[in-house]
Amino acid sequence: MFGCCVTPSVDGPDTASVIAPTDATNVQGSAEHVPALGAAPRTHGAAVVKSAEPAGEFEVTFSGKALGQTWGLKLETIWKVAIFVASVSPESLAERYNQEAPEALRIRSGDYIVAANGAVDTGEMLRAMQEQASLRLAIRHPRIFTAKVPKRGRPLGLTAKHNSDDGFALFVAGIAEEGAVKTEAADIDVGDIIIAVNGHIGNAKTMLEEIKHSEEPELTIARRC
Repeated sequence: MFGCCVTPSVDGPDTASVIAPTDATNVQGSAEHVPALGAAPRTHGAAVVKSAEPAGEFEVTFSGKALGQTWGLKLETIWKVAIFVASVSPESLAERYNQEAPEALRIRSGDYIVAANGAVDTGEMLRAMQEQASLRLAIRHPRIFTAKVPKRGRPLGLTAKHNSDDGFALFVAGIAEEGAVKTEAADIDVGDIIIAVNGHIGNAKTMLEEIKHSEEPELTIARRC
């Protein structure tokens, strides 16, 4: 279940990048959580950052998945180096876990899967989630911040990749030296995930259109800490 796709940059000529495909796996059975291991320090960087949410890592153990059932987590992968949660499926064990867990330990969109049954390689983690009847996930909340980027007649200067037009997020693959992001939003970095643009969330194609047509796009960023 591996493949690749080619996606365009926001500005300038098209660029190509191999991106691991979107994968959907899910949970029926039981779940328990392990308290967070701590939160990353809040950092603000450029003045464009309006708000920031600290990160934290915790574990969730699922068990009792029957044949044909899924874990309730829709996942996306980033260049085969990271897996993050696009959404939690309704009426799944993952959703039921969230209903019972403290807010700080709930699985949410933008969270990174750090390990699955001890595996840290993305391919091995996906196989564990697809094939095994019990699952222990290490999950990390990202640092979330919002930045406005006034173009002032310049190109945005950001190369964004996505798995598909209906994918959950845009991945920051490059930042040009002469562009609005570099000068107006220095806190944004390569490797960040854009999860919303001007309040539009969950659809890569819509977010790209908002970036292209807005003179001052507001980007909501999720960063692995």
